[in-house]
Amino acid sequence: MEENRNANVNEDVSRIVKDFVGDYLSEGANSENMHGWLSGEMNKLMPEMSADEADSASREIIDSVNDLNGRIRSVQEADNTEDWFREEFNKEKAELSIAEKGKLLTEAYNGLSNAESGFTGEAPELVEDIPEEEWDNFALIQMSSDVVKKANTASLMSVASDEEETENSIQQGIEECIELEGAEVITSETGTAADVGIKCAAAGAVYAAKKKGMLSEEISQNATTRDISSMAVGVVETAKVCINAASGACSAEDAIERIQRVGVARVVNMLADKAPGVCARIGGIFGPQGAAVGLAVGGVISFLARTEVGEFFKNGLNKVATKARRGLAKVGKKVKNGVKNLFNKAKSKIKKIFA
Repeated sequence: MEENRNANVNEDVSRIVKDFVGDYLSEGANSENMHGWLSGEMNKLMPEMSADEADSASREIIDSVNDLNGRIRSVQEADNTEDWFREEFNKEKAELSIAEKGKLLTEAYNGLSNAESGFTGEAPELVEDIPEEEWDNFALIQMSSDVVKKANTASLMSVASDEEETENSIQQGIEECIELEGAEVITSETGTAADVGIKCAAAGAVYAAKKKGMLSEEISQNATTRDISSMAVGVVETAKVCINAASGACSAEDAIERIQRVGVARVVNMLADKAPGVCARIGGIFGPQGAAVGLAVGGVISFLARTEVGEFFKNGLNKVATKARRGLAKVGKKVKNGVKNLFNKAKSKIKKIFA
């Protein structure tokens, strides 16, 4: 029964993703008018939605994508991820007391622990509420550090679980030897117009699927538009990193580091939202349920490449590989080895975490 539901959800959401992302790429949408294009797509797919609601949702998606892109660029340049997280969090929550910040970080930690538990099947390592009078700057620093470590682990776990499907889809992409203009969009630099456009299109697709009731069991009812945008941005960013790792443009170690840093930026972005239910929201987005939605949306290593975006991922990888190859078989082996190396490094790091 559960398998049938998952198959139906994947099929329904994939269709919406194809509508949004496919339209964006095929129409050559003007990224400077992303708001008009995105609200128009929502009205086309959901004619029952009012113009004001479509307008508001599209603006919130665009703002969320831009905010998170800024954080991703910032964290990738940071000398120390934990210091960066603490500074960003304190800046966002400057109005809160130390105890209030501690409570929020505890919720984030427990949400990430629940996500981790979903992948391992083990009981989550939860932190009980700490009395208000026991919070001080030292306790806050320690909890911030613990949240970053949990975010790193959760980010890796979603990547390290999909090796076989990823290898198969990469090999198919190489064998088909097809090139699409969409590949250039997927691999464009974070924050460029093309990058913002593809992320907004993907976020719009998930928003529409949730609005139509397709994801009632996969995404928490408390999930906000910012949360949904975080998922879409994570999917596209992971695709870029994995393409680079598979083609040899960066090492597996660098790829792992970048994936983890994107995860940390996403946690800060979700904490910046004033919506309640931080634990459930983070646990859902970073856990297996969020990964299941990503399966239908992403087509990236962490979320099994099967959708329209997956086609762009495979062909984008093929395009990178084609420039360097002397023979198809040789390149195919090199790329598959690159992916295998990434997975092995990720799994090895996870084992060390739990050792």
